Amino acid sequence: MTDSTAQAADLLKVLNRLIEVLRQEIHMLQQMDPAAMQTLQHDKIVLTAAYESMLTKLRSDPQGLRDLPLGMRQQIMQLTGTFQTTLTENARALFAVKEANDRLFRAIVQAIEEKRKEGQPYSAIGGTGPSAAVRGGQPLAVAIDQRF
Repeated sequence: MTDSTAQAADLLKVLNRLIEVLRQEIHMLQQMDPAAMQTLQHDKIVLTAAYESMLTKLRSDPQGLRDLPLGMRQQIMQLTGTFQTTLTENARALFAVKEANDRLFRAIVQAIEEKRKEGQPYSAIGGTGPSAAVRGGQPLAVAIDQRF
């Protein structure tokens, strides 16, 4: 097995694993389970770095790529296409969750603003009513941690 063939075989293994991780993340996003996604982040970062490094190394030796068996080159092209498709699906899923969270956040802020205008501000424990501290027209500051 030549050096390029061994590198290509390693690239295929990393690509397969990266696709698997991205698909798991998509599933977790669909299940609205961001806490579980945290378990994948380390693998995703390590695999992405390995993929980029391996791809750069293979591209730096065009003759080595040409010398790969035809089946292996086809497999790399096919798997790279699958990776690109999965990456696009992953980006869409991340965007959809972000948009849903943004809409929820805006709805919460709007509800708080409406209650404040009605003279029923939220209290420190989240309720409304006479025990709630009136803010007297001061701007409302709300922050949310938007990490995935």
